Parts: sequence; structure tokens; C-alpha cells
Amino acid sequence: KQKFMTIGFVTSGNIKLLINGTEVSIHKNQVIILPSWSDVRESICSEDFHAYLVSVSFDILMDISRTNAHLKPRFPDAGKIESVNHIILTDEQMHILVEGSSRIIGALGNKKHHFIKELNYALYTVLMTDFINIMWEHLGEDEEKLNSDISRTDDLFRQFMMILDDNIEKESNVEFYANKMFISKQYLS
Repeated sequence: KQKFMTIGFVTSGNIKLLINGTEVSIHKNQVIILPSWSDVRESICSEDFHAYLVSVSFDILMDISRTNAHLKPRFPDAGKIESVNHIILTDEQMHILVEGSSRIIGALGNKKHHFIKELNYALYTVLMTDFINIMWEHLGEDEEKLNSDISRTDDLFRQFMMILDDNIEKESNVEFYANKMFISKQYLS
């Protein structure tokens, strides 16, 4: 099963969700992060509810993370929804996220663009950079909550475990995993 992350931000109204057995309320100018393994059972929204949801595969998120090492803040565990959904964004921050999402939606409809995949990847990278910047503004004060100083070894181990989880039944070659991590097979072994 494909692993992905969904980031939602509410532009008006509110929604109540039952996620992993916990009731969560999200209101205007709030954010929610939902990994694909979240168990969402119920949703009840107000009549004026509107939100943008942006989903991306973990492969793309890992690629963005690998190629933009400075975008590696360690936000609260995405599985702990309550740790992020209490953040209330300013109207300006919401505007930035809505514009970025709208650009992606517009690009998806442009069937004549010769580099549509690359265009959407670039637009998503910009949106994620903006999102991380906004989260940094809200969570960056507390060094324990937001720590970008994870060791290279820890980062490589985390990457290896994610790639291994996705490919263990198909691949046993060390070189395959090293290539996915952009390191030599000697370094990995």
C-alpha cells in the first residue's frame, strides 16, 4: 500500500473527525497532518466548511527532504494529531498556502505543458517549503519541539528503515538500498 501524507488547512467553518479513536476539531485557519495510516472513522462539518487538502507520497517527501537538507525540522510526531492542530495560522499564512495549492491545481489541469511532472514537483516543493516555514514560525521557539540537528547516522537509519519496509519482499541487494539513499553500498554495509 502506498504511503502518503495529507496536509489540510481549513479556510472557513470547522470539521470534527474521529482519528485513531480520538475526536479532533479543526477550525478556520488551523492545520491538520494525516499520514495515510491514520484511521479516520467519522467526519462532521459545518455548512460553511471549506478546506484545502494536499496529499503527497512519502517517496516524494523523502526526495524533497534529501535534496533540501535544510528542510529537516523535526516537528511533533505526525501521528499525534493534537500536537499540530492547535496551531492557528494568520490570514497571511493561510493566503500563502491557498495560493500554493491553487498553483498546483492549476498546473495539474495544464495538459499541454511538456514538463508537467517536473512542474508539479517544483510547485509542491515550494508549497512544502512555505508550510515548513510557517510551522517553524509557530514551533521554532522551542528547541526541543523543533530540532533540525539529527545526526547523519540517525537520518540514514531512518531512511533505510522506510525504504526497507517498502521493498523487503522485492529486494535483498545492498546496492539497491544504497542507490535509493544516494550513498555507496560500502558506506551502507
